[in-house]
Amino acid sequence: MADYMAYWKTDQVKAALEEAEQGVLLDHAASQQFGKVRPGDTVWIVNIERHTHKFLLVGRIEVRVVCGQRAAERDRGRGALFEAPFHILAIPGSEEPARKIPLDPVARRLRFVSPEPSDRLTLVDGRVDQQQVRRLRELAPDTVDLFEQLWREASGGDARRAGERGEEVLPNREYIEGGAVRVLANRYERDREARAACIAHHGAACTVCEMEFADVYGPLGEGFIHVHHLVLVSSRGTRYRVDPVRDLVPVCPNCHAMLHAGEAPPSVEELRRIVRRRR
Repeated sequence: MADYMAYWKTDQVKAALEEAEQGVLLDHAASQQFGKVRPGDTVWIVNIERHTHKFLLVGRIEVRVVCGQRAAERDRGRGALFEAPFHILAIPGSEEPARKIPLDPVARRLRFVSPEPSDRLTLVDGRVDQQQVRRLRELAPDTVDLFEQLWREASGGDARRAGERGEEVLPNREYIEGGAVRVLANRYERDREARAACIAHHGAACTVCEMEFADVYGPLGEGFIHVHHLVLVSSRGTRYRVDPVRDLVPVCPNCHAMLHAGEAPPSVEELRRIVRRRR
């Protein structure tokens, strides 16, 4: 997986920031330059303001799929998307609002994988030349770490927070959780294969309330379930190898939300007792 820096014009950024104030999350981007982007990659969106010339980090999209115009419009359920040959759609649960994070103070620290024309930015009078950031550029590992740190600080917490669905799934391929590694860049990792292994062992019924979506919604709900970490990844502080059978349990979205509610969230056993008493 790779992290890329992509450029948005000021008008696009202004619209995204206005939508963020209304609670709209950034879930899509389009460009002629996304041809090399692959599912599982991350695209960081930057901008240089038209009048102030400030260099800004404004968004991040964890890529679920790269597709064409029509497929993107079908997926988003609306037409009139910005026309481009390549569209990237965010992984459900990874979406966050656009932000406005100053990059000028750290511009000299940014490094890129491709050395052409340079692996770093050239500043003129302390400002970044717009032409250097208008094309898609792959970020070097230390720059990915820096972007993650800035994004985490701006979000007030973990750089990788679950969205409305509360799903703890991110696009990684090893059964390794948490910690600071090159690919994850200090992200608290949740592994899809670990999730699948958990469901294969425990089934798709909620461990707390025993609800199974297929029983209620038929084929539409077949196999749908969230996966809960019995010990919060963020509380461990170090990398560990997750056991999908012992460390993960399937839970419905409602119970999953309750397992993370309050200053002292209940354990699975405690929440199960609460549910049974209320029935």
